[in-house]
Amino acid sequence: MLMTSNLITTIEKDKYINGFNRQEELTELELPINNFYHAFNTKNFKLMKKVWANEEYISMENPAGGMRFGWNDLENVYLKVLKNTSNIQAGFFNYRLYRNQNTFWSVGYEKVILNLDSEKRVLFIRVTRIFELYDNLWKLVHLHGSFEDPIDLAFYQKVTKSN
Repeated sequence: MLMTSNLITTIEKDKYINGFNRQEELTELELPINNFYHAFNTKNFKLMKKVWANEEYISMENPAGGMRFGWNDLENVYLKVLKNTSNIQAGFFNYRLYRNQNTFWSVGYEKVILNLDSEKRVLFIRVTRIFELYDNLWKLVHLHGSFEDPIDLAFYQKVTKSN
């Protein structure tokens, strides 16, 4: 049961987190989200591994990898996506952050910019992430992403070779 009396909510509609934000401009809860996007946008697998908790119960359900459980399963998805040579950049915006003791979650939109040889496409994904506090570091334990437009989903999977 969630104890709402201790729940802290932050609503941020104007901030865009893309992995290149200055740390002093971010809150404690925005920093691990920024680290995720920094790892993704710079294709830094070692940093992505540090963003996630190394636990069997971590999970991801998203357009790039389907449903995955445990770091060993997620690792294969990130190795494939981060090795991809396509120019893909992503960021997080129009979000809410919720915190309760040693857990926080973010709910918002991810903007994905795909720069291909002949075209540039911008796609939007609804994203929810759950983080837990491990030794004073926020670690990602769950990620869920959903496309609203099935045509955009098919295009994203084609470009990232993740379908």
